[in-house]
Amino acid sequence: PSDRIVQIAERRAVTLNKARLMLNGLVLEGFSVDDRDELLPDLAAALEAGRSPEEARAIITEALRAGERAGAIRRKLFP
Repeated sequence: PSDRIVQIAERRAVTLNKARLMLNGLVLEGFSVDDRDELLPDLAAALEAGRSPEEARAIITEALRAGERAGAIRRKLFP
């Protein structure tokens, strides 16, 4: 039903916004997140799959410190 589709779309929008805020926070802390647009849907999907925001942030922070790109970070978010 259409109301169910709207609920799913709204939930996805909220999760994408949370992911965007997390990535923007890392940028404000001085991290270079060059492939933010590529990483954003992966981070949102990881949050939707049950990864906690704290755990996802720790994974991304560690990966960025190591100079890893979106593909490597994706593999860490979805082991």
